[in-house]
Amino acid sequence: MKKTLFITAGALIALALTACNGTDKNALAIAKQGVFASGGTVTEAVAGNYAPEKSWLDPTRAGNTAHVDHANTFYQIPAGKAKNPIVYLHGYGQSRTGWQTTPDGREGWSDIFLRKGYPAFLVDQPRRASAGNTARMASAGGIDAWGRGRKILYARRPGMVHPF
Repeated sequence: MKKTLFITAGALIALALTACNGTDKNALAIAKQGVFASGGTVTEAVAGNYAPEKSWLDPTRAGNTAHVDHANTFYQIPAGKAKNPIVYLHGYGQSRTGWQTTPDGREGWSDIFLRKGYPAFLVDQPRRASAGNTARMASAGGIDAWGRGRKILYARRPGMVHPF
C-alpha cells in the first residue's frame, strides 16, 4: 500500500513538473507592463486624521484623498523588437477588457497584436470602467465608502436605499 502511494505521488509530481516546464511555444512574452493614470484631479482630504492601520476600512475616509476624473491606461510591451504601439479605446458602457478577450474566452485584439510585436495601450476614458470615479461622487461621499462589508461604487445621496 505504501509503495503504491509512493509511486502514485512520484508520478503526480513528475507530471506536474512536466506541465510546468516553461517551454510553451505559444506563451505570450511580455517585456514590461503596468498601469498609469493621466489627467484628472486629486480631491481635498476628507476632514479628520488619516489612520494608516484603518486605511480603506475606515468608512469615514478621514484624511483620505481620491484621484478623480482621470483616464486609466493598462499597457503591455512585448519582448523583442517592438513596432509602433496601438492605443485601444472602447465605446460607452464597456471597458478595456473588451480588447483583451472575447466572451467565449478566445484571445482579444490586444493579445493578437502583441504576438505580432505591437505594444498595447488599453485606455479606460474618464468616468468609465476603472476610471469611473468623479469629483461629484467624491463630494457626495460615494468614493471608497463601505456598507455592510461591501464596497459601494456609486454616490450616496440622502435617503437613497442601497441594495446591500
